[in-house]
This record gives sequence, structure tokens and C-alpha cells, in this order.
Amino acid sequence: MCFISNLFPKGSLTPAQARLEINLAYPNYQVKRVQLKLPLALEIDKKFELFASDRHKYVLNPPIALAEIEKWQKRTGAQLPEDFILFLTQIGNGGAGPYYGIARFEDSESRYDQTAALPSILSPTMSDQE
Repeated sequence: MCFISNLFPKGSLTPAQARLEINLAYPNYQVKRVQLKLPLALEIDKKFELFASDRHKYVLNPPIALAEIEKWQKRTGAQLPEDFILFLTQIGNGGAGPYYGIARFEDSESRYDQTAALPSILSPTMSDQE
């Protein structure tokens, strides 16, 4: 994993400037952008003042093997979104994230085994009233 501190000399860019540079450097590679931006969050919130950041401390767990996800998908009949699979297998298996962070796959997988393959009631084409 490449850290932002290796790309820009200390103090050369603000976190906001670094974020823009990352977007320009990796416009089509979201995984890389997430990997590089996470240290910026820690740089901005060094005292862990944002809600629950003191719990995850902007650290991700190691990625999970694709075989584990495939095994769960086969068992439940559900298909996880490709972007989420990329996150779990290339970025991290839970840890840093909004609020209390992202749960580890194995901590939440059995909770949704029976309902994971059900059709979603949410749709990108839904109106505000729906």
C-alpha cells in the first residue's frame, strides 16, 4: 500500500490539495484513490474528534480473500456489488469508515444469510416520494 506521505513531501500540500492531486493522478482507479485518501483523514483529524473516529482510528483491517466472499455468495444466492467486493479484497475488510466504521465481513455475513438474496426495495430510479 502506498501512503500519501510518500507521495508529497511533508508540508508541501494541504490535505485538500493532496486530495485533488490524487483525483487527478488516478481518475479511473477508485481503489487507489481510497487507499491514498484514508491517511488524509487521519491527518485532518489527528485528535479523533469526529464521531467514533477514536474507535477505528482511520485504520483498515487486512483485505479478505475473494474465495471467502464467493463461498458466502454461493451459500446465500446473493451477489455483492463489484465495487464492494473490490473494497473488501483490495482495500480492507472493515475498519475505518463512517460513524463507528465498517464491520468486518465475517462479523456481519451470517446476520444476512437468509435475506441477502431478496430483491431490494430501493432503486436508483426511485422518486423522492418513494
